[in-house]
Amino acid sequence: MQKLKRLRTTKTMFDLMVVAVPLLVASVTQAAVMYDVTALPRGTVTAEGINDSGEITGIFATSSGEEHAYIYSNGNVTDLGALTGGRNSYGLAINNNGQVTGWSDAAAGGPYGFLYSNGTMVNIGTLSTGGTADALPTDINNNGQVVGNSEVANTGYEHAFLYTGGAMVDLGALPGQSFSSAQGINESGQVVGWSSPGGGILYAFLYSAEKMTDIGGPGSFATSINDNGQVAGYFSVGGGAMDAFLYSNGSLTDIGALPGPPGDINTRALAISDSGQVVGWSVASDGSYHAFSWTGAGGMQDLNNLISPNSPINPQSGWVFEQADGVNSNGDIIGTGLNVDGSSAFLLTPVPEPATLSVLILCGLGLLARKRRSPRRDDI
Repeated sequence: MQKLKRLRTTKTMFDLMVVAVPLLVASVTQAAVMYDVTALPRGTVTAEGINDSGEITGIFATSSGEEHAYIYSNGNVTDLGALTGGRNSYGLAINNNGQVTGWSDAAAGGPYGFLYSNGTMVNIGTLSTGGTADALPTDINNNGQVVGNSEVANTGYEHAFLYTGGAMVDLGALPGQSFSSAQGINESGQVVGWSSPGGGILYAFLYSAEKMTDIGGPGSFATSINDNGQVAGYFSVGGGAMDAFLYSNGSLTDIGALPGPPGDINTRALAISDSGQVVGWSVASDGSYHAFSWTGAGGMQDLNNLISPNSPINPQSGWVFEQADGVNSNGDIIGTGLNVDGSSAFLLTPVPEPATLSVLILCGLGLLARKRRSPRRDDI
């Protein structure tokens, strides 16, 4: 009977550890996240979009002096070329199916929006029936829906668009306004961007259920939306300064800027993951740029201070990580930085710090020891 009691007690403690250990590890890992750095191959001028498989798109400088959209995967770069008759193309977003959107010039001019899928780049058209207007896609979701902005026929206005089912839909602008641009789309088809009456005044918007809503007031710009409906962007805080914001559950929160000295005066949030991690860049009064990551638990942090000491590429090796342009659901971050060779694209991959590894090891040893002390069934 005593052996049975001890077994039940042991099982209870084991069950508690099974529940507690993942929570402890998750908590420590979140607080201690650092990054390994991968420099993308020479010629990758920018990294603009990343999917959950770690595939990246952006701008690649070819040996012939052109700039082309590319897909980076497992250390290899695939040149996507350009639309027929075009010389240059720019990849801006990639979904989990490996589809890329961006823009390209073509024989008839441009720029024209494209969708690259299964090895083929196609022109997605414009909002102008004349065919001479431009289209500038900015984002794509896993359903292959593309958003951006295009010139409206015979108006001279640019409007946000949604390309879906092979057709481009005009999303209009906020009431009384004439210009708009879509910057991000999530899996539910919610769209964010900016609308303007003109004169350089921008209003962040959320487009949902066929309705466009002002979410930031004058001087605001929405850049990205996650699958939980959280929106990242930036807005004016007076004196020519901009702060990053997070819009969630109908409320806009100023998530600030990197602290000084010399004191950051402009901060732009450019992307948000499904976990609510926000990345972007912040510029200081001395003109220096720094890529940042923001989380609800850790606040805003300079990514230059979060590079693993074991990474051969780090600020001590001459790198400055200036701009973070994208983040996926794994916490991988892409962007652009400076090194001794000039500007280059990078990939940051989260790794646990030694303290986190120690917790994992100790928890594993504890479970192993508990298992060894448990009585065998034939001892009962």
